[in-house]
Order: sequence, then structure tokens, then C-alpha cells
Amino acid sequence: MMSQPQNDRLIFNSNMRFLIVFSTACVLIWPTGLCLAEQLAMYNIGNSLTWDSVPLGVAAMAAEAGHTMDVGYHIKCSSPLNNIWTLPDSVCVTPTSFGKFTTALPGNVWDAVTLQIYPGQDSLGNPSTLTTDQQVIGDMISLAMQAPMNADAKYYIYTGWPGGTAGYQAKWDQTVPDDNSTTTRGSRQYVDHLLGRIRGDRPTMADQLFVVDVGEVLYRLDQEMIAGNFPEPEPDPDPETTAFDSVYDIYRDSIHLSWKIGRFTAGTVMYATIFQTNPTGVPEPSGFYDIYVDENVTDAMRLFIQNITWETITANPTRTGVFAPGDLNGDGAVNISDVSPFILALTNPAAYDAAYPLVLEELAGDIDYSGALDLGDLRSFSAMFEPSAATALSVPEPSVLFLTILAIITLVVHGSFCRNRKAVSAHCSG
Repeated sequence: MMSQPQNDRLIFNSNMRFLIVFSTACVLIWPTGLCLAEQLAMYNIGNSLTWDSVPLGVAAMAAEAGHTMDVGYHIKCSSPLNNIWTLPDSVCVTPTSFGKFTTALPGNVWDAVTLQIYPGQDSLGNPSTLTTDQQVIGDMISLAMQAPMNADAKYYIYTGWPGGTAGYQAKWDQTVPDDNSTTTRGSRQYVDHLLGRIRGDRPTMADQLFVVDVGEVLYRLDQEMIAGNFPEPEPDPDPETTAFDSVYDIYRDSIHLSWKIGRFTAGTVMYATIFQTNPTGVPEPSGFYDIYVDENVTDAMRLFIQNITWETITANPTRTGVFAPGDLNGDGAVNISDVSPFILALTNPAAYDAAYPLVLEELAGDIDYSGALDLGDLRSFSAMFEPSAATALSVPEPSVLFLTILAIITLVVHGSFCRNRKAVSAHCSG
């Protein structure tokens, strides 16, 4: 008759084999990590810059990846947050069935709420500032949390971007004082100040407050376009010249993004951030980013934008909430410094959360895309450091790192088990 420990080991090994087979099949079929279909609800508050992301197009993009997304929005053109708050019945785009923010936020359960910043004035002529943005975002969160289930939602600053016709990087890089009277602007430092203030107001929600960083992705695209790396149109009307000299070439005027390439970029950043997944390879949904003008998002452009988006939003994960698989210390890179946090996350989740409060370990550690951080991720994690990691179709022999981490985890778990037993058995002696 099989003993209980033997039976437990048999069940554990069987489950582990299933996880490894399932995870391997999933990664082979969906290389971007789209292994678990999700159903999310998103509400967007802002003006035409939020509308440039095409919220219904984001839902269609999610559908292309096998997900489901319910979308609501409150769009008031040319308006900052303090104006939207003081004139809640005024909109320039007819809302979905969820309605305007005053009823939509407390009357529904949301997974993500985005709040767009923008310079301007409220209905009384008061300017939009760090203080007013901080106050209104806090008020919007409080309104949403009147529905208890929205206490688990994530709330995002939608950055917007600098206007103009030249000098994008200088505008995004500008130094901004962290003063109450600092007026709203499209710059990285302004967003950083605002995010820090909002997290300071709600310290227990710090891991639910992030940024949809369209401005930073456009910054990266500007660098690539200036360097001549952005793909050319197909067919190319003028092969002797570069079609994209700066990111302003994907604007349709001094502030709005172009109907196709620009808006597709904003939608991609929104999708990748809200679903916290790599957008690379997701098809462009038909009927949302391919209308109005004779401008074409080629496959090369689409993949380039998707790759830049993923690289950018995972480079600063504690800002965006999007963690590359394996980045357990949240520094935007996957390297040997993530080994100790990985072990800690597996063996002592509470200590890990205390040490890395802004890292979402269920995302950073779920390397096999099983939906959880567990021992099934150990081989995938250690394989990231092997020279032959690219040969995913073969089943490699256990690496030194894999065996080392497994030994450490075994010792930690064994020691914890023995410390917590009322009577030390023979297994815990010696």
C-alpha cells in the first residue's frame, strides 16, 4: 500500500508534468504569452487625446488576442480633468451604455480606469495644475470605490504628449518643479510628480496606481525616426527620402496623432498596459485604425510599434505596472540580480511583498504563463540564463542554476516545515 508521502509526491509530480506540458504548448502556440484569455472592463476619462487611442479599437485589439473587453468612456473635448469634474454632464462623444463618469464609476465594476491629464482651465477659469490633477484623480478614485469591488481596480494616469511640430524630446525631458502651482503639461517629470503625489495620498494602493505611458513610447519612436530606423511606407512613394523624420510625422495637427499610425500607437500602448501583456504579433483590428485617410500601417510598422511599446513600458515597470517575465526586482531588466527575489517570492511571499511593494510578482514571476507564480516557473526562469535558451523545442538537462535554486527552495521549505512542527520527526533531525 502506498504511504501518504509517496502518494503526495505522485500527485505533485503528475501536476508538475501537466503544468510543464501545458505551459510549453501555450508558449509554442502563442509566443507573445497570450495563454490565458482575460475578460476586463475599462473606463476612460479624458478629451480627444484619450479618444485618439480609440477605446473601442483597444477592445477589438484585445479580441484579436483572444481576450474580452467591456469599454466605457467620458470624453469632453479640449478639457483638462478639473473642467471635466466641474462640468460632469458635458461631453463631446456620446457615451456607451455605461454612461457618464458620475454614474458609470460607482455603478459598475471596473478592472482599469484611465484619467488623462491636459493643460487648460475649469469652468471658472482656474488653471489645471499639479494640485488640481491630484485632487480630481483622487476624487475620481473615491467615486469609483463607492462600489466596493472597485477597491481592486487599477487606476492609470493617461499621459497625453507634447504638442508642436519639432523638439519632442526636449519637451518630454523638461525639468518641472514639484510645486502645487505647476501647470499641467506633457512631460515625463510632471507625470512622475503626479504619480508620486497620488501614491502618497493612497499608500496602501501604490501597486494599483500606474501610468499609460503614451508620451514615453512616442519619445522612443522619435528617437528611432530621427535615426532612420522606422519602417518606410509600402509602396514607398519616394525611396530617396525618409518618410518619417520625427514623431511629429505621425501627428495630424499640432496635438492630435495621425488617423492610422499615430492612433494605432496610442491604442497599442493602452492595450499592452491594461492587459499587461506583450502586444507583439497581435493583428491590427479592422475598422478602427484604418479609416479616414490613405495612410497604411504596414506589417513592418505594426511590429516595430508593438516591439517599441513593449520595450518601453517594461523598462520602467513600477511606473507602468507592466513587468517583463523574470524581472522580479522591478528594475526593468532580467538578469542574475533577479534570482534572490525569485527565490524569496516562491518561499516567502509576504517578505517579498514587503521588499518589493510595487512589483506585481504574479506577472513578473509567471514565466510559464500558467496564471500563477509557482514551481512550474522555476525551469523557465533558469532557462533564461542558459546560452541555449533559444532552443525551446528541446527539453534541456537541468541547468546548474535550476538545480541550485531548487536546492535552496528545498532547504528553505524543509526548514520552515521543521520549525513549524510541534514534534520534530526523523525527517527534521540532524
